[in-house]
Amino acid sequence: MKRIVSLALVCVMLLSLAGVLCSCDIASLVSKLTSDKYTYTDLGESYELSSIGDTSETEIVIPETYKGKPVTAIGERAFYRNFFTSVVDGEELPKITSITLPDTITTIGKEAFANNTELTTLNIPDSVTSIEVGAFYDCRSLTSINIPNGITTIKEGTFYGCSGLTEITLPDTVTVIEPNAFVKCSSLKSITLPSAVDTISYGCFEGCASLESFTITENITAICDNAFANCTSLKEITIPTTVTYLGQYVFNETSEELVVNVCYDSTPPKDWDAKWYYGMTGKALNTSTVYYTNVVEPNKEIAKELQAQIDYCNERYQELYDEIGRLNIASRPAQESGNAEAYKYYRDAINACKDEQREVLNRRSELQKQLDNCPVTNQIN
Repeated sequence: MKRIVSLALVCVMLLSLAGVLCSCDIASLVSKLTSDKYTYTDLGESYELSSIGDTSETEIVIPETYKGKPVTAIGERAFYRNFFTSVVDGEELPKITSITLPDTITTIGKEAFANNTELTTLNIPDSVTSIEVGAFYDCRSLTSINIPNGITTIKEGTFYGCSGLTEITLPDTVTVIEPNAFVKCSSLKSITLPSAVDTISYGCFEGCASLESFTITENITAICDNAFANCTSLKEITIPTTVTYLGQYVFNETSEELVVNVCYDSTPPKDWDAKWYYGMTGKALNTSTVYYTNVVEPNKEIAKELQAQIDYCNERYQELYDEIGRLNIASRPAQESGNAEAYKYYRDAINACKDEQREVLNRRSELQKQLDNCPVTNQIN
């Protein structure tokens, strides 16, 4: 008798499930199940995806809705991965390679996808109108990305370290590009600025080592500090008469083959002598009649040695940072077990690393001051 009742209950449950599957949209059901893995913030009329937690998925599809309301925002650092967040129970999580966003998304938060070094595919829907600071920081495997027409500002450091990015098209709606937007996009070969952009900001293309050509249109009125520093593949560039401000070190450590054509027909504008050509290993050619102030002869060897020491300080600081991370993880078992002697050993080692970090930072600061006071420019011809 019990067996008959149990069998009947099973049949009822199966029939009920079949009814659900028939009456519900399958994709919606899967989306709801998937969404339970992540953390959401209620925005009132919609939800923000705040965190993907420790999901082991490599290809992530964000649902359009959660609990009956649309998902309209990707929160600050929602997909952020670093040494600590990528290791769970001693095992490193798989790298995220693909992210699909729904058409309901309007905002991408600060550093939302930062440090996803294996991310190769990310399509931004046309519904997005705001992409915040550092959104794609160090997404070094992205080779291309689309920017929707609703975007008006490329925020600071948006594509910093996207070394795999070979091309990018900016919509005409963009009016402002903030500092360091494309720093170390070392594979970027060409880019065209929208006509509404009038300033090439601080460090905008610094370290874009593959940038072969760049047109400074007559819409541009200012080129700020370090704008093209370390763009070692640039061969020729022309500064039009519309540019009335040139910052410092604009072409610092560019190619010796670089020729900068300067198109001023009269007395140079204010701040012309503000060291824009310091560190430029190529030469500036006057394409009209203009007076240049002679500058000191280059002192490249000393500057090169100072920069090498600064680079070593940066590398050593990062090594110590990584070592502190490893020691913190290694100390946890000793702390949890109450082994005071072992835990003290790790804390002493961590403190020693931090002391050395401070010394390295002080040394780097001293070297940077020396470098700043070491002109390395050619005399203008």
